[in-house]
Amino acid sequence: MSAANSDLYIGSRTLYGLAVEGKAPAIFKKVNRLGVPWPSLITCTLFCGLVFLNVKSSGAKALKAHGLVRDDLPYKAPLQPWGSWFALFATAMITFFKGFDAFLPFAVDSFITSYIILPVFLSLWLGYKLYYGTRLIPSEDVDLVTGKQQIDEEEEKFVAEQKALGPRSTLQRFWDSL
Repeated sequence: MSAANSDLYIGSRTLYGLAVEGKAPAIFKKVNRLGVPWPSLITCTLFCGLVFLNVKSSGAKALKAHGLVRDDLPYKAPLQPWGSWFALFATAMITFFKGFDAFLPFAVDSFITSYIILPVFLSLWLGYKLYYGTRLIPSEDVDLVTGKQQIDEEEEKFVAEQKALGPRSTLQRFWDSL
């Protein structure tokens, strides 16, 4: 649940940022009195189940094209890449079976309600690609280093701050691990 919340936060703010830059429809620039970009949040909520459909091995291909392996990364999600494949499979199964009752007996309204998201997603993705003329980025052209220096500097600063705190008790280390 925590991951879904953070994904919705990030997705809605990204869509808002794209709208501010003119790369997404202007409606996504709207915010409520608390600063929440509600049209973006609603749209991301409607599409949140589709995030796992991008679990191809494109990230692994980009790493390989740059001569890197997953062990070179500062963080590796546990159970990867198998966890991503499981998530993709589970999402596909849920997407397929969530509206399965529309087939027995076949009901057009239930079928449309259950599966409309698939053609909507594909048409929006393809429409964006055609309208803006964007292409998929080849693995060897993926930028894996922009911002890395700043991240490394922040990490060094954090490590120095942690060393300045002195030794941690077992309870403190346990608490930190949570």
